[in-house]
Amino acid sequence: MEEKTIIVENRMAEFRKPLELSQHRLGKKVGLTRRTIMKYENKKLYPTLDMAVKIARALEKDVLEVFILGNKKKTKKF
Repeated sequence: MEEKTIIVENRMAEFRKPLELSQHRLGKKVGLTRRTIMKYENKKLYPTLDMAVKIARALEKDVLEVFILGNKKKTKKF
């Protein structure tokens, strides 16, 4: 089975709150809607690499501090 690297956790809300950034303000800084930021924080949607970098910069953090990567085994469907 093949393993695929994916975002398994994110710390967006944890880093956003001390900066007093609402989801709306963070979204405006990176060109997204509040709803998209909410979906990222709730792991309903995952950012592209470019967007993950923009979000990390807006949060004044390294991308790997904000987004924790892991492996997911890709199963074959029959």
